[in-house]
Order: sequence, then structure tokens, then C-alpha cells
Amino acid sequence: MKLKIIFLFSIANLFACGQNKSLQATNPDGCDTQAKVLDYTGLDGCRFLLELKDGTRLIPVELADKNFLFSEGQIVQIKYSLLKDVVTACLTAALPVSVTCIKEVKPGTKQGQVFLKRDCLDTETPLSISWMNKLVIRNKVTEVKKGYLNADPFYLFFGNVYVQIYNCTGEAVCEYELKSTSSCKSKYDVLTDLKSVWSLK
Repeated sequence: MKLKIIFLFSIANLFACGQNKSLQATNPDGCDTQAKVLDYTGLDGCRFLLELKDGTRLIPVELADKNFLFSEGQIVQIKYSLLKDVVTACLTAALPVSVTCIKEVKPGTKQGQVFLKRDCLDTETPLSISWMNKLVIRNKVTEVKKGYLNADPFYLFFGNVYVQIYNCTGEAVCEYELKSTSSCKSKYDVLTDLKSVWSLK
């Protein structure tokens, strides 16, 4: 009986190893995490999200294949890494990630679209911009400043503890503590024509 159990256990191990080798051979680049594409275009600060099998949702901040076409309900295989010091304007619990590999497994229900960015906004009235207004409310922002880097506007959202920096297309660049001397702060200390465009009175 013991010999039979050992034999069956050995066969099971060989089968599992064979499956792992097969998976590695199919995806030698490590592009083996399955996800479902969710179209969140209508929600400010979002575009397409990637939902993993365990329900975790990811938002691509960096995408290696910028010509990849996304579609609602599409099943993809991805390789990604979390971006720890990045925040986004997407008002969900989606984690910001860098997607270094993405492949379609099953097509979605709509016509494919590239992961487009918003138009660059240069505004003096941040509360009139939907994603900025929601960011001010959500993060209890007390002041918004605008400055320029290489002629592009950047926005600094000051909270009680943190300062968050966004570019003109609504992408979070980085954040730092008010009293810190982080690399994020030093990088954007060079903004020109920096001025307050809104403050809580």
C-alpha cells in the first residue's frame, strides 16, 4: 500500500513539473499573470484597469507596449511591478504598476483602444477641472500651486502632511512630506513661474 502511495505521489510530482516547464516554455519572458481588462474611461483619472484573479485591480502607469489595444472584458497575460512612490488621480483602489509585458489571450467585447493620455491642461481654476476638484476633496487639499518645467505645467496639491505633484495630463508624478528633503521635492523645486492658483480660505 505504501509503495502504491509513493508511486502515485511521484507521478503527481512529475505531472506538476511538466506543467511548470510547459508554462515556462510558453512564457519565457515571465508574461504569465492573467488579468481581465476593465474599461473605466468614464471615471476621472482612470482609463483601463487590470483585474487579477484574486480581485486585485491594477492601473498601468507605465506601459512598455504603447500600441497594445485594450478592450472591455479582454483577457490578457501580463508581467508587472508595483510602483511604490506613485499615486494616481484614478478614484479607485487600483494599484499603480509598470507593465513590462502584455499579451492578449481572449479578445474583449469592444473595439480595441490604445492607452491614451488626456490632453494637457493649463488652468488657473483647478476646481473647474473634474479630476482636480475630486483630488482636492478626497485628499483634503489646502492649496494648489502651478509651475512650469520645459514649458509644461505641473500642479502641486498641498495637504496637511503631503504634497502631491501631477503633470498637466492628470498623471501623478510623485509625492513628498511637507518637511522632507526628498528627491521628488528637489526635482520640482526648479519649477518656474510657480504661483498659487487656489487655496482654502
